[in-house]
Amino acid sequence: MKYILRLFLLATFVILFPDESGAAIRPLFIGVSREVLKIEPEKSTGLNAIYVAWNTEEIERIELEGASVSVKAYVYSNLGGGFAKETVVKSSAGRYYLENPAGDCGYMLENGSERLYFWLTDYSRHRMELNGIAAAEDQNCEDTRFEISGRGDVINYYSINGRQFILDREIELGYERDVWNEEDNDFRRIEIKETIPSLRNVTVSPAMNCRTAVKIKGDKFLTAWDIPQTADTYVDKPNGLSVKTFQKRIDDNGASIGKDNSDESAPLYYRFTSYVTEAVTHNEWQIATDPEFEDIEFSFIEREIDFTFSEEGTKYVRFVGSNNGETCAVFGETYEITVGASELKIPNVFTPDGDGINDRWKVSSRSLLSFKCTIFDRNGREIHSFDNPSGEWDGSYKGKQAPAGVYFYVIEAIGADNKKYRKGGDINLIRKAQRGYGSNE
Repeated sequence: MKYILRLFLLATFVILFPDESGAAIRPLFIGVSREVLKIEPEKSTGLNAIYVAWNTEEIERIELEGASVSVKAYVYSNLGGGFAKETVVKSSAGRYYLENPAGDCGYMLENGSERLYFWLTDYSRHRMELNGIAAAEDQNCEDTRFEISGRGDVINYYSINGRQFILDREIELGYERDVWNEEDNDFRRIEIKETIPSLRNVTVSPAMNCRTAVKIKGDKFLTAWDIPQTADTYVDKPNGLSVKTFQKRIDDNGASIGKDNSDESAPLYYRFTSYVTEAVTHNEWQIATDPEFEDIEFSFIEREIDFTFSEEGTKYVRFVGSNNGETCAVFGETYEITVGASELKIPNVFTPDGDGINDRWKVSSRSLLSFKCTIFDRNGREIHSFDNPSGEWDGSYKGKQAPAGVYFYVIEAIGADNKKYRKGGDINLIRKAQRGYGSNE
C-alpha cells in the first residue's frame, strides 16, 4: 500500500510541480564547512535540484524553511521514490528539520499540497584527486587517449523513478589544434577548451593533430570551493592527421587560368596542392584509372604537383597523407579529370576584309596533342604554316594581302585518343568585291 501511495505522490509531483519555483519548502544545510552547491538537474528526472555537500557527515541538520506542522519527509535510494522510506522530521521553536541526513540519496518532502524532491550527493565519497596526466602510449587514428594518475570517477544520481543519471563534473581540458582557415588559406593553430564529465576514459576526438601542451583542471565542485586540482603534459607525437587539397587549371607555363573545368580538350594542365598538419610525414599524390584507386598509374611523393592530362578518358586524382610508420592515413578530396575524344573541323572559305566576320582562317579542334598545318598557293609555294591548333591565317603573305583565290592546306595531327589525322583541301580566300562567289560549306 505504501508503494502505491509513493507512486501516486510521484505522479502528482510530475504533473503539478515541474520545478522548484512551485515549491515553498527550501532546504537549509546547517553545520557545513563549505557551501553546499546547488545543481540544476535534467528535467526528465522529476527532481527540483541536486545538492552537493563537501561531506554530509558534517551536516548537523537540514532545516526545511517554509515547512508546516504537516510536513513529511521520505528518503529513497537508487531504486527510486516508489521504494522511499519515511524519515523523522523534528521540530524546534516552530522550525522543522532533518537531523544527521545521509548522503548519496534522494529526499521527497511533502508539505500539504506542496512537494519538493532533491538528490543529496556526498562529495567526500567521490572526491577528485588529480596527480598527473599523460598521453597513452598505444593510440589509434581516430582520437587521442590519456592516462590519468589519480581518481575522479563518474558520479551518479537517480531520478524519482529510479533512473540513473550522471552528475557532470565539468572538468576543464585545454589544448591546441590546427584548423583550416579560409582567410589564411592554411591551417591556423587555435586554443581549444572543453569539459569532460569524469576522469574515466579521458579522450580527445578527433585526435590531436599538432604538438601541444595539455592542461586539465577541476572539477567544477572543487573550483566552486576554490580548491581546484590541475595537471598538465605535452603531446609531442600527435596522432591526428588533417589535410586540405585544391586543384586548379594552369597553362603550359604554369600560370593559373580561368577555364571551366568542364572543358575536356587535351592537353589539360592541372596543379594539385595539399596542406597538411604536422603529424603528416608522408605525402603522396595518386593518379588512377578508377575511383577506387585500385589501378594507380602515377604517384608523386610531393605536396604539390603539376600534371598534364593528354589521353582520352577519365582519370582520378587524390592526396594520401600518413604518419611515421604509416599506421594512420588521411585522404583528400578525389578529383575527376576527363579528356574528351579528338575532333577536327576545317572550313574552306574566309573573307579577310576587316569587318570582324570570318576575317581569319582557322580550324576547330579538340584534344589534339600534335598538330601541323601548311598553306600553299596554286603554284605549290608555301604561304603560311602553324603548329598549334589554335593558330590561324589572316590572308597575308610576307606582310601583304594575298590575292583572292583558291589556296590549299595540308594538316597532320594526332589526337588524345591516338587517332591520326592527315587531311588536305582547298581554302577559298574571298575579298569584299568578290562576295557571293565561292563555297562556304
